[in-house]
Amino acid sequence: SLFKKEIENSENIVTKSLLENMLATMYWQYFQQNHYKFYNRTKTESKLSDDFRTWDLETLFNEIHIYYQKSLENRSLLQQESLENYSLLLNEAKESKTYRPTLFDLLSHNALEFYKTDENSITKPAYQFKIDQLEYLSDSEKFIDSKINSKDSTSLQLNALKIYQNLLKFHEKDKSSKAFATVDIERLNFVFQNATIQNKEVLLLKTLENKVEELKASPVSALYNFEIASLYKNQGD
Repeated sequence: SLFKKEIENSENIVTKSLLENMLATMYWQYFQQNHYKFYNRTKTESKLSDDFRTWDLETLFNEIHIYYQKSLENRSLLQQESLENYSLLLNEAKESKTYRPTLFDLLSHNALEFYKTDENSITKPAYQFKIDQLEYLSDSEKFIDSKINSKDSTSLQLNALKIYQNLLKFHEKDKSSKAFATVDIERLNFVFQNATIQNKEVLLLKTLENKVEELKASPVSALYNFEIASLYKNQGD
């Protein structure tokens, strides 16, 4: 409740986005630490309390979704915010800014930790979104231009794909950067693991090989080559 008041009273858009992202992450971490409490809880028609510890699963996930979406609304501002300005807030891995150079990258990846979950206990509508389009596993250019829409607008997988799309659009100006390549590979692996596409191994291999050829003059081609080797190894196993 106090956290939400801080968000409401914040006049700085970037600070507000950061706080919204932190609130969603706090909710998500609480669920991960206490997921067993939510599975036996009856769905309620409305939020009976502001205490998130009493919410049912659908209410909690809806609030997480709302605050992650709010936190990423002002993309252009967040993309101008270097993580150099936020070092005091971060527990950083070595060279992490090479892969996630801006606040937009950081907040997007925080949201992806939620949207990539394989939680299957959330209510599924009859029009449930499915990763069934070939362009989702195609080269980055086709994926960036693809239309990702569904009546199932709160689908975790749908929103994960949209975040990947926005990250790739942002870094598209330098496809040989580690920031672009790592997100592209993460997107391909996420789609491959969750797609309902026939012969998806063949399509993934073709996409990776095309990227190696396109970036053969760049050291980041090794990242795609590693994925090719891993795919062959998994097929052999």
